[in-house]
Amino acid sequence: MLTAGVFRKEISNYILTSTGPLEELAPELLQQQQYADLYTSYPGYDVMLSTALNVGTARMQGFELSYRQQLVFLPNFLKNFEVYGSFSYAHPTGAISIVDLKQKVFNTQLKYRSKNWYAQLSYYWCARYLWRAPSILSNADGSVTMGTDGAYVRPSGRFDLSFVYQFSRNWTLSLDWRNITAEPDVRDRYGRLTRYVQPGTLMNLVLKYNL
Repeated sequence: MLTAGVFRKEISNYILTSTGPLEELAPELLQQQQYADLYTSYPGYDVMLSTALNVGTARMQGFELSYRQQLVFLPNFLKNFEVYGSFSYAHPTGAISIVDLKQKVFNTQLKYRSKNWYAQLSYYWCARYLWRAPSILSNADGSVTMGTDGAYVRPSGRFDLSFVYQFSRNWTLSLDWRNITAEPDVRDRYGRLTRYVQPGTLMNLVLKYNL
């Protein structure tokens, strides 16, 4: 079965938390002695400011496609397979950057169902997306200008595996294995690596007794 959908969302009064140099984010604060003294007390260092601003409006629109098929037309045990795939795309427009918006996501699954056991192999992929907001410059007319110093999560994909086997009326064995290939979490800023974390894999094996 093939399904498709489109969406459109208007975003108003969007509040964005940003971190950047004080003289860029809020230069008016330098008129206050307590902030100006920071540059005197720590010469050669940048004074950073974290602030939340209402940065205006934006529009987000996109589509999603998904396909699911049970392979019942195949012979013998192959008819127990099921395939699934989906792809979503979101395109923001406007002058602001939306944090944690995953613009391109692909997901696929291969399932097998038998009388007393079930298995599923999944793959998830996500394109590069904004993780930490860039600096925000306030203009004289009240508008804002987004900087180019945002931090991004690099494209990544991972495999997951789940398995359930009911070997008696009361006993069930299940396996949940996440990130099989131990894909890293990689982030960058200005195209330079800022974070590389190797989370490894997570495996849960559960033996359950049902009353």
